[in-house]
Amino acid sequence: MTATHTTPRRQTAGISGVADGDAPEATSCDHSPAAPPSMSREQADAVADVFKVLADPSRVLILEALKEAGELCVLHLADSVGMSQSAVSHNLRLLRQAGLVAKRRDGRLAYYRPDDDHVTDLVGLCAEHVSHSGRGSRA
Repeated sequence: MTATHTTPRRQTAGISGVADGDAPEATSCDHSPAAPPSMSREQADAVADVFKVLADPSRVLILEALKEAGELCVLHLADSVGMSQSAVSHNLRLLRQAGLVAKRRDGRLAYYRPDDDHVTDLVGLCAEHVSHSGRGSRA
């Protein structure tokens, strides 16, 4: 079976960007039809939610600090990442809701750690990709 693609509409000077009567032209290619993704829409939504939480550099730094230390209380974590305790607490709440960090209580103190190796692997892979692509190089 040959796939059929439509070519982009030609840009014209009209307000809509497409001249009246212009229709997309059908073309074909030699590629095999694409298989549907193995991930469901619900799984894709959940993965996107994780990336939304990780889209904040402060939360990435918090996860990196927790990866390096293993486990930290809010006071030491705030010192490590150069943020206020309230800002760290707020970000930890979001990370916990996303299932990225776990909390352990010892009396009145709470200690935080990455939820599992998948979390630290994910951050590490993203950092490796950024390094490989030449973005975000350390000064």
